[in-house]
Amino acid sequence: MESVGVDLWVNGHDHTAQVACSVVKDGSQSNKVTHFMTNGVGGYDLHALRAQSEWSQETQYANNTYHGFAVHRVTKDSIATYFLDDKGDVQHDFVIRRTRTTC
Repeated sequence: MESVGVDLWVNGHDHTAQVACSVVKDGSQSNKVTHFMTNGVGGYDLHALRAQSEWSQETQYANNTYHGFAVHRVTKDSIATYFLDDKGDVQHDFVIRRTRTTC
C-alpha cells in the first residue's frame, strides 16, 4: 500500500476494531503516511488479540470486546472516525488529517 501512495486503507472483516499507521521516509519533510483502519466490531471476540505489549509499532488501537459499528465524518482535509458500541457509546475515535507527515 505504501509503495503506491495509498493514504487510507479501510477494511471490515477481522471482527475487531483496529487502527494502524506506517511512515515511509523519503528523505524530505514530506514522508509518506499510510493509515490502516479495520472495522469489524459486529462479530466481537471471535479472534484473540495479542497483548498490547506485543503490538507492532504501527498498531495504535485494537479492541475485540464489543459489538458495534463505525461512523465517519469526511471533509476535504480530514476523516474523523468513531467506533461505537451497540448502545451508541463511543469506544474510540481518531482523526486523520490530509497533511500529516507522521503517525
